Formats: sequence, C-alpha cells, structure tokens
Amino acid sequence: MTEDTDMGEMKWTTENPTEPGWYWVKHPFFNKIIAKIYKYVSQGFDDEKGTEILFVSESGPSKQLDSNFYRNCEWAGPISEPVESDD
Repeated sequence: MTEDTDMGEMKWTTENPTEPGWYWVKHPFFNKIIAKIYKYVSQGFDDEKGTEILFVSESGPSKQLDSNFYRNCEWAGPISEPVESDD
C-alpha cells in the first residue's frame, strides 16, 4: 500500500489498505491514530460464504473498511509490530 522511502518513512495515501495489519489513519473527524485492519471470512450469513472482508478496529466498534465512515481518510502503513523481549 504505502511504499517506504530510502529512510524508512511512510507516506500518506488515500488508497485503502488491502491487507491486514496496523496502520496510521488520518480521518476528518479525529486526529491521526493507529488502527488495526483485520480480515473476516464470511460464514454465509450476510455475504456469500468465503467472502473476505476487511474491518477496521480503532477506538469504537469495528467497521467495514469500505464503509462511508472511512471514505475521506488517508492511510500509512502497514506498521511493523514490536518485537517481544526475552525479559
């Protein structure tokens, strides 16, 4: 989604993430935050069984990534998860 520059910097883009992971999101309703994008595979209740749907988990209830709520957002990422320490 967002390519790193030679210095490891991320750039903002209006393209929605296409893979699960942690991303920066800049939304018109709030400041920049980090949100988790996760993949749900439909069991056939609302969508055809096996349909993959990306959801966004941030401060409130999860919403589908393609919902109107995320229409005017900018994204940067994915962000690497921290390495666990051996302490």
